Amino acid sequence: MMNFRKFSLFALVVSVIASAPFVAPSAIISNAQEDHAHLMVSSVLIHDLESEVIQRENREISYWDKLSSNLRRELELRRKDEVVRIVIRLEPADLRGIEEASVVSALKAHADRTQKRALELLRGQGAKVLNRFWIANAILAEARVSTAYELTFLPTVWRIHEDFELTTPKPPRGFHSLQFGTLQASVTWGLDMINAENAWGLGYDGTGIRVAVLDTGVDITHPDLIGKMWTDNPADPTYPGGWAEFDSAGNIVVGSTPHDTAAHGTHCSGTVLGENASGTWIGVAPSAILMHGLVIPGGGGTFAQVAAGMQWAISPTDQYGNPASQRADVVSMSLVAGGYWDEMIEPVRNIKAAGAVPVASIGNAGEGTSGSPGNVYETFAIGATDNTDAVAYFSSGETVYLTDWTAPRRIGRANGSCLTLAPPA
Repeated sequence: MMNFRKFSLFALVVSVIASAPFVAPSAIISNAQEDHAHLMVSSVLIHDLESEVIQRENREISYWDKLSSNLRRELELRRKDEVVRIVIRLEPADLRGIEEASVVSALKAHADRTQKRALELLRGQGAKVLNRFWIANAILAEARVSTAYELTFLPTVWRIHEDFELTTPKPPRGFHSLQFGTLQASVTWGLDMINAENAWGLGYDGTGIRVAVLDTGVDITHPDLIGKMWTDNPADPTYPGGWAEFDSAGNIVVGSTPHDTAAHGTHCSGTVLGENASGTWIGVAPSAILMHGLVIPGGGGTFAQVAAGMQWAISPTDQYGNPASQRADVVSMSLVAGGYWDEMIEPVRNIKAAGAVPVASIGNAGEGTSGSPGNVYETFAIGATDNTDAVAYFSSGETVYLTDWTAPRRIGRANGSCLTLAPPA
């Protein structure tokens, strides 16, 4: 038996585990013995959960560390035969030396190769595989609690977590609208603040750039957005290559046509590339091409939905899964899960590796806070300012350190030591 050691970067994990309710190994063993057919590895592997470790790349990862703290608490409250929805994360792909044009194919090949054992176990235990992903090497499944525990002993499984929610950034209680002042003659005050017209005069107006907005949907009949969405086939109302809606498991909704479920996506799309039907320009890059993925219907969606949208943005398909259009140059996500979610590191990094720019909201929870994926190092994190160029009172923004993450080396090889997400007020 190997000695159980922890590195300093895992200090936060240790503290979470120490403070959380703990199911004694003996209790799990007794449950496994009651139903040996459901947990066949018990006699081999479940003999000392507190010290059993898997050694990978000079790092030691315990069985218990593979379960997210939220999922661990949920499993402890359920019977071993109850079914839960889980996201199984496999070893991230090593993309060093891979050219941008080959990143997507490399990610797909890596997922196909490394997911085999987990898929065999899931299907052998009667679990339902809801989806598979490669933007994050992940499997979404509905499985018994006992199966979730068994999965942690597969060397290729790095983490198992809940299918958590991401939402549109919500303002804090007591929110009051900002005083925006009067509009300029030709552009909104926001465009005037960033000198957008000067950039357009230099030729930087978004021409030829594809922006995938992942949001609540979009109303393409809005006067400022008419004709902006890409389609491979103008006669097809589903706008192949330019529009996709995803269900809660991250599967494309067949037959979906562009629409907005909460107005937020139309607003954000307009901010990106809206025109001047009213006589006032509203979009930062009015000549850009719009792609839109509906991933947070009504303002909230699952990790699976958002991951599917991120995946579609850099490898778009039509509603039947056939390749369509071209990848986005920018992936814009005005959505957030408050705090630090290691689970968002891998998909963000893979978007960047594929040559697209990930952009995300940092949140509306006030100074000293941030949310994911905006606080992932490779993301351009966006906050809010008012018409005096001061940081809005509700806007999130903080300095994020490497040690703020639960296990940055294990979940995607973090780079750098810190970054500032918003300027000081």
